[in-house]
Amino acid sequence: MDKKVRLKKDMKEKQELVNIILDRYLPRKDEYPKTIHKAMRYSLFAGGKRIRPYLTMSTYEIYRKEVDKIVPVAAAIEMLHTYSLIHDDLPDIDNDDYRRGKKSCHIHIIKEGEDSKNLSTLEGIWNILSAEGFRRDDALLNLGGGVVCDMGGLAAATFHRGMQFIHVPTSLLAMVDAAIGGKNGVNFRGLKNQIGVFAFPYITLIYPVFLKTLPNRQIQSGFVEMLKHALLNGDDLWNRLSAIEHEEVMHHSHYISEALKVKVSYVDKDPFDHGIRQALNLGHTAGHVFEEWSLLNQSEPMLHGEAIALGMLVELGLSVKLTGLDENFALLASNVFRKHIHLPVPTLQDIGQLIDLAGFDKKNKDHFIRFSLLQKVGKPVVQVAVSRETLSHAFRNTILSLT
Repeated sequence: MDKKVRLKKDMKEKQELVNIILDRYLPRKDEYPKTIHKAMRYSLFAGGKRIRPYLTMSTYEIYRKEVDKIVPVAAAIEMLHTYSLIHDDLPDIDNDDYRRGKKSCHIHIIKEGEDSKNLSTLEGIWNILSAEGFRRDDALLNLGGGVVCDMGGLAAATFHRGMQFIHVPTSLLAMVDAAIGGKNGVNFRGLKNQIGVFAFPYITLIYPVFLKTLPNRQIQSGFVEMLKHALLNGDDLWNRLSAIEHEEVMHHSHYISEALKVKVSYVDKDPFDHGIRQALNLGHTAGHVFEEWSLLNQSEPMLHGEAIALGMLVELGLSVKLTGLDENFALLASNVFRKHIHLPVPTLQDIGQLIDLAGFDKKNKDHFIRFSLLQKVGKPVVQVAVSRETLSHAFRNTILSLT
């Protein structure tokens, strides 16, 4: 089969897949303009040859919050397609074509990685929305990893006081965490997610086939979040996930479905993070500190999951000390997370800076740093007050255990 025929076949398969998605998940065809078909169709296969969502892959409707009570469901006449994977495979697209009406969506590309998760990038998205004449009844299609979902959601939720958005996460981390639950934000002054809003996507669509485009380190990073979800769920999921290697997730996508359903269950009980949803922060209070430290001090920063793996070591230790977690189990679980840590890590000389960064955590209250810890598998405890002295000892013990 020559290249031209193969490309035509690929395009046809992708168009058929998108039609299935539209028919299954979006409102009836007579309820919105026909141009949404063209917008969705073009956006989903604009990523190039290596983004190949075939009809035979597994697809899931993962999380659909009824946001029409908050923001009217969008007609999606135009789409903003933010994309962060495999830049050299992007097609040659002339934006003048969009202005002349030859295409029905505008494509905007943001740089991958946590360094892009800032106000400057967000302003760039707003500028495009304004310059291209987007309206409140238009929609954003966020195709990319966690940064794309966080930033695209925030841009949509704030432009014209709220427009609709759809997540199509392409990294494992985004599939099981960032694209689920309605948290959108940017980093500010070197601190994680200091500015943001709660706003739920109209729909999140998960395609495990995207994982084939990721390097091993990215799969490993997302797997850490799955392990954390398993700890919050109970012994069965934890025992099964902790016994496999992270690469196996790519061949057994039901693990992805099981893990993200854990997050959905917590979000449904507490959508705006006032209580039990904070359990999902297990590993993240310390983990965000390591991530912020890395962004400030390392030329190649840790990935989010790598920082959370470090944070899990700290918080499993705190759980033994403060909430009665069995010490033997904490050691076993720590050994599971230890496999996903990417060196180098902070040294004892960095503890002072780590403690200072922890002081900016959003959950802090009454001069204490607040943690979500574990009493036993499936039984988290939220809003545990931890003194700076106790946290300093926990950081010290974790760092020494890795040297």
